[in-house]
Amino acid sequence: MLPTPARRKADVVISTLMIVFGAFIIYRASLMPWSSTRTGGESQWFLSPGLFPATIGSLLILFSCRVLLTALREGGHRGILRSLGAWVRNLPADRSTQRVAFMIVWLAIYIFGLIGNVNYLVASSLFLFVFIAVFWLPGAGRAMLSRAAIALAVAILVPLSVSYTFEHFLYVPAP
Repeated sequence: MLPTPARRKADVVISTLMIVFGAFIIYRASLMPWSSTRTGGESQWFLSPGLFPATIGSLLILFSCRVLLTALREGGHRGILRSLGAWVRNLPADRSTQRVAFMIVWLAIYIFGLIGNVNYLVASSLFLFVFIAVFWLPGAGRAMLSRAAIALAVAILVPLSVSYTFEHFLYVPAP
């Protein structure tokens, strides 16, 4: 766990990002219809599709403000630019941050590039195999071939079983 001063600096950064994200959610919810005539009668705002995301966005802002106020009260804003600068300078050497960046990029490629453009089973198998290979195969030594076979089997069997379960038991077709 981070020491308290570093944790408070992280709280300032993340809570500020969450406040901006909550405002974005509320903005997007405001573009949705705010009336419903599903009952055939008068317009009922509490049945509108924008209500739930607007509530989530509001709660995200509320709770993030609470975290931000606590962090500011405890001095989280002091030296924050110096800390962010040091973090950015250390990025090329920080292995854990590189791993997180890889996960984010690979997940974005899967969601926005593969799903919908490539068969679901192929896309999901490829996604799982690469994910497993990147994090489990390095350092395998002599066990590399057996680990690669296990990774390939898992990458094929998991999407097949998920697809089968959804289609035959839940009656939800796979994409």
